[in-house]
Amino acid sequence: MGARYDRALNPDVESLLSKGGLFNFLITDTPGLSPDDAYALDIQVREGNVLMYYHGTTRLLTLHFRWKSLKSQMTIKAHASSAYGEYAECCQQYQALMKEWSISDISNFKDAWQAYLKSAMVAANDRYYGNHREGFWQNRLCVEFGRNWTPSSDWLVIDRECVIGFKRSADKKAHYEKANSKAQEIKLALQNSDKVKWGTPDNKGFGDEVDMLAIDKSGSLVVIELKHGVNAKGIYWGPLQAGVYQTAFKAAPLEVLKGVEKLIAQKIKLGLLPNAAAKRVPSFLKLGDPVLAIAEPKKDSRCWGKLGEVCQKTKDWPLKIVMIEMQNDHCAIFQCEPDRQALQSCMNGMRGK
Repeated sequence: MGARYDRALNPDVESLLSKGGLFNFLITDTPGLSPDDAYALDIQVREGNVLMYYHGTTRLLTLHFRWKSLKSQMTIKAHASSAYGEYAECCQQYQALMKEWSISDISNFKDAWQAYLKSAMVAANDRYYGNHREGFWQNRLCVEFGRNWTPSSDWLVIDRECVIGFKRSADKKAHYEKANSKAQEIKLALQNSDKVKWGTPDNKGFGDEVDMLAIDKSGSLVVIELKHGVNAKGIYWGPLQAGVYQTAFKAAPLEVLKGVEKLIAQKIKLGLLPNAAAKRVPSFLKLGDPVLAIAEPKKDSRCWGKLGEVCQKTKDWPLKIVMIEMQNDHCAIFQCEPDRQALQSCMNGMRGK
């Protein structure tokens, strides 16, 4: 099948980004959106020696470490969406940074990098982060349970926007079609039973990108599908989506889990996860139950009855539902049973609900 999870950087790039390395500042010196917001930027490593900076659901910047030939020096290619080159708040900084940089120009590169990130966060559309919805919460969870993880944290978040890689696109398509099949069957049955209630059958699948991969307190690897409380449709179809991702990872070959293990070890070396996080990671990863996480659930939303019905259709599948709110500037997580009465009870127990 040729499946992989090959996101770790090569040893040369790892060395440059690690503590004491020439480019360690790319991890330690990121600017904040404001003095009281330490969660506005989330840093992730990607396949092909790439570093990405997320501001909620938008990637503000991609840095590609590369060599033009075996004997040449490494360069850093900066890239971002052309939209950031058009915003008045950051167009000048965009033009200054978006090129290929040599190591000999590291001082100017650092200045341009910091200036661009700071201005691009200001320019970014509020829907990505500033509206405090899914993108805000994804950054918050990835940083609080990632770089800022503590042993008391419910999850150790190890990656986001997680997709299994394949050598051939046909293999990927077949793998995810198989993973989607049961969920799609349930969705279509519900839609055909009541088009007004569930919507017109659309044959639309559930995609291939897991919001987050994490290790829970039991040491199990879990896929997390994150929804904000205003996204009623996303919430009630969420159990099917989480089930698809669980199936995709469960059916993948051992090389995928080995790739995840390698990524965790490297992120600890880079400081993207704390050293103490190694104690949470078991010798051999195994999959736990998938998680549907709902941030700031709305008690009066019409989604809860539908969510309960979908959970009835998937009661043979393992699934955990959690609700999340902010308490004392930290993410508080409440686990719920997948039926309407239990969900309402869970929300009643949350502060301010």
